[in-house]
Parts: sequence; C-alpha cells; structure tokens
Amino acid sequence: MVVFESERFPHEVLAAASVRYSIAGWFRTNNYIAGVIDPAS
Repeated sequence: MVVFESERFPHEVLAAASVRYSIAGWFRTNNYIAGVIDPAS
C-alpha cells in the first residue's frame, strides 16, 4: 500500500505491463467558520 499527500508530492501514473488495480480515497479537513461546517466557497 502507498499513502501520501498528493497535493504535497508531485506524482504521475505510468503505463503498466500487467493488470493494475487501485482504490482511491481522500482524507479531508472540515473548515469551521462562524458555526458553519464546510461553507460554500
């Protein structure tokens, strides 16, 4: 398993010689402003 902060580390995905499987997910932090969680930008 490889886990890293994609915003912090430049990366790319290259062609594979065989079948490759992946699962992508995101961890996020809620912004809390004036009692509202994740206000619209």
